[in-house]
Amino acid sequence: MDELTLDIRTLNFTVIIFSFIYSVGLFLYQTKQKELEGLKTLAIGVFLIGLGPALLGFRGKAPDWLTIVIANSLIMLGFLYLLYGIGYVRDYSSRLLHLLALALVGCCVLLYYFTYLEPSINARVIVLSAFISATSLTSAWALIKGKRDDAQFPLLLMAIPFVVYGLFMLVRAIVGLSEPRITDYMHAGFIHALTYLFSLILLITLSLSMLWLNNARLLRSIHQLSLKDPLTGLYNRRVLDSVIPDLVLKASAQTKPVSLIMTDIDNFKQINDELGHIIGDETIERVAQVLINTLPQSDNVFLVRFGGDEFMILLFDSDADRAYLEAEVLRSSVAENFSDYRCTMSFGIAELINGNLDDALTHADAALYQAKHRGRNQVVIA
Repeated sequence: MDELTLDIRTLNFTVIIFSFIYSVGLFLYQTKQKELEGLKTLAIGVFLIGLGPALLGFRGKAPDWLTIVIANSLIMLGFLYLLYGIGYVRDYSSRLLHLLALALVGCCVLLYYFTYLEPSINARVIVLSAFISATSLTSAWALIKGKRDDAQFPLLLMAIPFVVYGLFMLVRAIVGLSEPRITDYMHAGFIHALTYLFSLILLITLSLSMLWLNNARLLRSIHQLSLKDPLTGLYNRRVLDSVIPDLVLKASAQTKPVSLIMTDIDNFKQINDELGHIIGDETIERVAQVLINTLPQSDNVFLVRFGGDEFMILLFDSDADRAYLEAEVLRSSVAENFSDYRCTMSFGIAELINGNLDDALTHADAALYQAKHRGRNQVVIA
């Protein structure tokens, strides 16, 4: 039993130290990565999970309201903060989160009751374990069901320990209903020593997987930025290698028609020469915004700044005739949105044959050249 007492105290101390260090690390990381929401909430949760056991260590030297009621309440609050932090990180919301917050109030009342009115360590263990089990299992659910598009492996690495921990705490609560009366928690059964070990494993996996998840987000963000044009915010021509081929292949497999529109600003060099390059850049920005606002907001439309004043539009599930109608609407919209100086666009259209993007680009370019040759500000089908 002495060895078990030593194990509990050692594990308790380890959980305290790791919680404090990890919470400080999360706070500092959040200050450098302000766009990553939820880290401070997680840090508060981890800190409270460490603060609770720290207060438990003063049992017998400080009042029971501090070392029992407040200490255990802080641990439960810490797990609730973990749940809310995960909710922020994964963009997950549910009424269950608010119900658990109300349940925490009831659990704190029960802790007071089983400390002063009807003292029982077993009952306090059951209350604490049941609440932590509920919040841990809900945290795992929030990780899986969150709306953010995150890498799956670090999510599983976080969710699985929460599931295991939640089930373990449920078993601990059930055991508490039938085990002999506990008179000294530090000399309690083996399952209570395991609680600290499981808590430490949970915090370690949470720290590693959260770092992994955030790094995956940053890498994805960098990749997305490499595909975006800084002036207009549209995709750049790099998507021709990394994104569009897969979309075209998928459309071909579904035997859906795909049309390609190539368009550029008429006499753009003249705009640059007469009005200056700043107005030239503003013109490209304004044109891009007109195209965005005029095109249907659909996954079947893909708009790219191809380079300079040239844009490419892919219309999935659209044949050349339908693409012609879309291009005519775009042509009119551009002309109408420039009242301070003249700005028009020409359009060349080609329909993809057998999913061949290169041939469609060649034909659409040729059609665009014909539109220029015929006097500009018009649409031509290859």
